[in-house]
Amino acid sequence: EQREYEHIEDDIERVELEGKRIDNEMAANAADHAALQELVVLQQANAERLSHLLDRWTYLVELSEKIDDESAGD
Repeated sequence: EQREYEHIEDDIERVELEGKRIDNEMAANAADHAALQELVVLQQANAERLSHLLDRWTYLVELSEKIDDESAGD
């Protein structure tokens, strides 16, 4: 979990950038129905991945704070 905590913000940033890239592709392919369908599927999967990462980040931050509090109490 420590290693995950150290890298999760970078993972979140990559997924956010991927979402922006997909948004840009969607705008560029607004007239291409087939391409838009594929991009919508990609965007939904990306949004789910981002949601998972944000939930995991919240958990890891809370865990880190709890460990820090316990260490400070010793």
